[in-house]
Amino acid sequence: MLNEDKDINIGEDSLNRSNFAKNLAANIQNYFNRNEVNNCLTIGLMGEWGSGKTSLLNMTEEYLKDSDIKIIKFNPWLHSTYHQLVEQFFDELIKEFTNSRDNSLKDILKRYKFKVNELEILKKIAVSASLLYDPKVGSSLENILTYSSEEENLASLKEKIDEEFVNQKVVCIIDDLDRLSRDEIAEMFKLIKIMADFKNMVYLVAFDKDFIAEALKIDYGGERYIEKIINVPLKVPSIDYIELKDCLIKHFKRISREYQISLDFTRLNQFLDFQHNQYGKRCGILYFFKNMRDIVRFINILEFNLELVNGEVNFVDFIVITAIQVFYSEVYDKIKLNEFLLINYHYTIVDELTKEILLIEKSEFEEIVNDNENLNFILQKLFPKMENMYISRPSFKFENKDFADKNLLISHPNHFKAYFKLNSVIKDLSEAEIDFIVNYINSKDNASVVMQFIRLFKENKLRPFFENIKNRLDKIHKNKFFLNFLFTIDTQMWEDIFFTNREEIETLCLELIYQIGNKDRFNVLKEVYQNSNNIILLFNLLNNIKKRNFMPYNYDEPILTDEEIIELTEITKEKFNDIENNSFIVENRLREILYIGSELHLESKNDFIIDELISTSSGIFKLLSSFLSLRENSSFLLRNVDELNSYRSVDEIKILIDSDNSIKDEQIVKNFLDGYELFKSQNDVD
Repeated sequence: MLNEDKDINIGEDSLNRSNFAKNLAANIQNYFNRNEVNNCLTIGLMGEWGSGKTSLLNMTEEYLKDSDIKIIKFNPWLHSTYHQLVEQFFDELIKEFTNSRDNSLKDILKRYKFKVNELEILKKIAVSASLLYDPKVGSSLENILTYSSEEENLASLKEKIDEEFVNQKVVCIIDDLDRLSRDEIAEMFKLIKIMADFKNMVYLVAFDKDFIAEALKIDYGGERYIEKIINVPLKVPSIDYIELKDCLIKHFKRISREYQISLDFTRLNQFLDFQHNQYGKRCGILYFFKNMRDIVRFINILEFNLELVNGEVNFVDFIVITAIQVFYSEVYDKIKLNEFLLINYHYTIVDELTKEILLIEKSEFEEIVNDNENLNFILQKLFPKMENMYISRPSFKFENKDFADKNLLISHPNHFKAYFKLNSVIKDLSEAEIDFIVNYINSKDNASVVMQFIRLFKENKLRPFFENIKNRLDKIHKNKFFLNFLFTIDTQMWEDIFFTNREEIETLCLELIYQIGNKDRFNVLKEVYQNSNNIILLFNLLNNIKKRNFMPYNYDEPILTDEEIIELTEITKEKFNDIENNSFIVENRLREILYIGSELHLESKNDFIIDELISTSSGIFKLLSSFLSLRENSSFLLRNVDELNSYRSVDEIKILIDSDNSIKDEQIVKNFLDGYELFKSQNDVD
């Protein structure tokens, strides 16, 4: 939702400027009330661009509207030439008295306007013509015209206007004076001070004093000229950073409500306004802002960009990076092009080479911020790797990688690009797509979950899903359903889906097990173990639980009791004994299956599996294929033949191969025979 840069009225005054406007309006009323006839008074409301001058004019007008004062609003920026400025000014003045019963003032103002225009035209014609012959003549002619009968006629009309204004109270509000050209500014001041300085008239003029002084410096004396024109110079109250901070936070709260985004105030305060420990100075994006107009401009860009990436970025980090985009666009562009420098941890040990690299990267980082200390400190907080460069003993790993991923921080490689491309499709898997699948999981719609996982697998997105969901398990409310699904994923789809993602699936299962309460954990696991035939997953998880028999960060509380582990081990043994020799897991993961059988002390089952295999030529080849590859490195062959010998005597296998001529030409058999010779020679030496 875009916000117009609208002016503030009394009801919307979040910066408490209404007291200033109320006091100004009261002083104007007092000026009119103290005498029957007052000279023309010019009040200058001065402040820099965006300081709230127009809002103060509007609030002052609101406080005056119920009085007997006539208010004329004139914006000279709408009129481009001097002729238009003067003519439109008097048109506005005449319009104010159009409904008056006494038409005499209206008629005099019309005649006065006509004479002013006529005199100005005559001056320009005369000066232009005389300059063709002699500049001195032109100058003299202009002086003569100044005191001509026309000028006297103008003066007499002005006196009549003053007489008519005796019973009037007129405030003329003039805004945007600093948007005019130098000549137009000078002419407006002449209009206020000479041509339209009527009795009982108050001009309330808003402008940037520094800008006007610079524009009039050469021809008119700048600030001294302003002092001659302005009777009452008033400075717009400055906005302090507390007010700006409150205003920004109100906007952030509103956006978080409207876009249904979580706003982490702890993280926001780390970037909005903080004190740097080393220097003790105030830092943060708050100090990018100077006035309310800066805030409106920033909020508009923030909301527009947020609509494109909502749900794909961390709200606070996006606030920070957008603030840099708005106020330091060149730094923003450099950040966008330096992903590797800012987020990739590529060190392993501290040596002379890494120290040299650190110095180079530190120099590159400081080139990005271009000696801007505030930006330097902000970016150190935004990118922990950069902060790491400034400590005496730097770390060489991503300390809070899971936290950064779960919270969509810009410092995580999965999310960095989303902050700059403003398009969620640059991610392998968008947050919206993750949420879509999580909804199916939470609804326990097994068929739909299977369909979605098959789609992810075909689109090469399943691994990113497993990697991402690990840090988003708080979104899953049906842990038991999802755990059971993962334990049976090999039978619900294809075995390859498990084996190509087994590390991620095993990690995910452990995390889900940790989240189940102590009271229910064993019963849930027992049911899951009984439903699954994935012997590799059953064994590996149980093995991990034995090794890590404690909750994360809580070393006093075991995951399972010894008795519970024994019972699950027995279930695992039963599953192992039920493995069929022609199953996918035996044919494709034989080496691993035999290892599990040994660990479970089920050597008899291992022997049965091997006996079945070596009873046929194809079975012998499968057995050898599980332990040997096509590599010809002698030490590799020796090591693998030695491992095979722990399950079945290689001498026995050699005898079988020698008696079966049908498999001697297979390359894998040649590798085995080479390894066998090495194995025998080493044993003979021993």
